[in-house]
Parts: sequence; structure tokens; C-alpha cells
Amino acid sequence: MIPPTPDNSSLTQDIGKRQVHRPLIPDRSRSFFAMEVRIGEPAQSVLVDVDTGSKYNWVLGLSGDPGPDARFYFNVSKSPTFQKGNNSVTWKYGSQRTKWAMTADEGRDLWSLGGKTLGYMRFGVSSGGPFPFNRGILGLSFPDPASKTDSLLDKLVVARMTQSRAYSIDIGPTSRNKGFITFGGVDTAKFTGPLQKIPVEDFGRPKPKQTDCALRNRHDTVDFRFGDFATIKVPFSDFIASYRGLKDCIFGAQLTDGAPILGRPFLRSAYVVFDQDNRNVHLAQSADCGSALTPITNGSDAVPAVSGRC
Repeated sequence: MIPPTPDNSSLTQDIGKRQVHRPLIPDRSRSFFAMEVRIGEPAQSVLVDVDTGSKYNWVLGLSGDPGPDARFYFNVSKSPTFQKGNNSVTWKYGSQRTKWAMTADEGRDLWSLGGKTLGYMRFGVSSGGPFPFNRGILGLSFPDPASKTDSLLDKLVVARMTQSRAYSIDIGPTSRNKGFITFGGVDTAKFTGPLQKIPVEDFGRPKPKQTDCALRNRHDTVDFRFGDFATIKVPFSDFIASYRGLKDCIFGAQLTDGAPILGRPFLRSAYVVFDQDNRNVHLAQSADCGSALTPITNGSDAVPAVSGRC
């Protein structure tokens, strides 16, 4: 069962500072992290998985009884403001070696976050399918007009809920039962050391590669060094994961199309700020000592040069 929506009383105060702080709800395997959005009129609460490596937004359309996963579905028939498009679209995921395709119907409807409307958003409505398309996705990568969906980050700026297209994400270690995403802000109580700026293209989903599960018991770390900027230490227990149905474990990174792909195993040990306006990523070692939000402004130095409180 999906846990109840947390109290949003602190969210209103954050919006006044032009930042939006939201919880991320993990699935049982802590492989996917869902965020609540509200779609339609009257608004329906829908959970979508946050994907930093995708630019497509789509939800599962309701067909029949969804059972205990009802909050992952959007019922088009109950939203008179929904505007169906004329075409279906097919979006591709994966790499040159491993590809998945997902088909959805184009549509537009009202989206809201934290009680404030973002206006009409273009998105896809799909009947879903087997993994990895059994849950909707909120794509937070750099936008692409060819995707035929709108960018949530653009909408937040237009609605004056944030000052720039930037957000920070903290999913935390496997021992923690939820993560957080902050649009337009940085939580200095979720990392240690200085926040280091690195000019990079993007971070995507890890592509699975099998390895020996016994390595998870070693008290060692996989260290990722980004030039002279930052080093992120990832414990073996977080970087190597077991999955039902597989004899071996999954190693959390590999070379794909000639480039290393880092995803959730890496993000469990890193606090990451994605600054789309300046095409930078800011990194620090993840930690947890409460919550202390600092706004991201605009311009070339939009992300503050701060150190974590932990």
C-alpha cells in the first residue's frame, strides 16, 4: 500500500520563498521514487516516478480496478478539463544495446503542485505494460520540443514558484524510508562538505550488470572522483543490489554507449543539484541532520556556494 500523503503545512511556507520541498516515496525495492502531483479538475492525486535521465512525462490511464495501486493512475473520464490530442506518441528509453519503447496518447490537463496550479501541461496517457512501464514517469532531464510534453521546471518558473530551472535531490541510503526533492532550493542539512560545481551533460538510469552478491557484505566503498571537484563514496551495500528472480546481484554502473552511466545506487550517497539554466551539476557527499532550506536564485551563480551542516 502507498503511504498517506504527508502534511503539506510546511510546503506553503516554502512556496513563499520560491522553493518547493517534496517527499519522494520509494517502492519496496527502493529502485524507484515517486512524487505526488495533482492532475485535472477536480484534481486527482497521482504518483509518478521521478526520472532525472528522461524528458518525457506520462501517467497510467485508469482501466478497470487498479487495486491497491490506485494512486498511480489518472482517470481521464473524471476530468472534464482533459483535452485529448489527435495522435499517439512513442518514446524510447535505454541505450543502443538495450531499448524499450512506450506508446501513449497525447493530452493536456491542469497540473498543480502544493496547492498552486501550474496551468495546462502536455503529457502522455498510457495503458502501461510490464516493467519498466508499470508506473508513470515525471521526466526531469533537459527538455526537448520533440518529446511533445511540457517541462515541469519551466512551469514552476512561470508560476513564480521557483526562480530558475534547478532542483536538488536526496534519496538517501537504503536504510531510510523516503527521500526528498527540492525545486528551486538546496537543503544544507542533507549533505556534508562543500557543494562542488561540475559542468556535465546529464545523469541517467543505471543499466544492470550482474555481480557476486557476497561483495555486499564488504565494508568498502566505490569512490567516484570528478576531476579535482569532488569525490563521492558509495558503500558496497548500496551500490550492489539484489533483485527477486536473479541469482546474482546487480552492479550499479557500467559503460553504456561508451560512457559511464550512474543512477540510483550513486544517488544514494550523493546530494545532487541539477542546474538546467547553466548546464551544471553540483555534488556533495550525502548526509542527514535535519532540514535547512536555502533558495536557488537565478543567473550564472544561481546555486549558492554553500557547505553542508552535517
